[in-house]
Amino acid sequence: MGQMNANASSDRAVGRLTGTFAAAGQSPGIEVAGVANLALWGNLTATSLVIKLQKSYDFGTTWIDVARDTSGTLLQFTTVTASGVSVRFEESEPGVQYRLDCSGSTFAGTANYRISY
Repeated sequence: MGQMNANASSDRAVGRLTGTFAAAGQSPGIEVAGVANLALWGNLTATSLVIKLQKSYDFGTTWIDVARDTSGTLLQFTTVTASGVSVRFEESEPGVQYRLDCSGSTFAGTANYRISY
C-alpha cells in the first residue's frame, strides 16, 4: 500500500482508505461523512488509463461514477505523477460509500491513493 505519512500517529483523519493500483481494479469502499479528501500520487502509466471516483447508496451493490460539476463531467484522472493531485468533496447523506475504479491496459508503475475524512 502507498503511504503518504510515515508517522501515522500524527494523522488526524477520522477515517481513511489507502492503497495502490498497479493494474486495473477497484479499491475497497469507505463510508464517508462530511468533508472528505481524495489524493493520488505515484508514477503510473497505462494505455487508456482512467481512475474514477465512484459512490454507492446501497452498501456496495451498485457503484455510480461521481460528477465533479452540475453538467455531469466525471471526476476522473488520466495521469498519475509523483507530484500528485488532491481533490476535496463532501457527502451529506449517511451511509454513502466511496471507492476508486482504475481501468486501462499495459500498466507500468504504481498509483497510490488515499480517501480520508
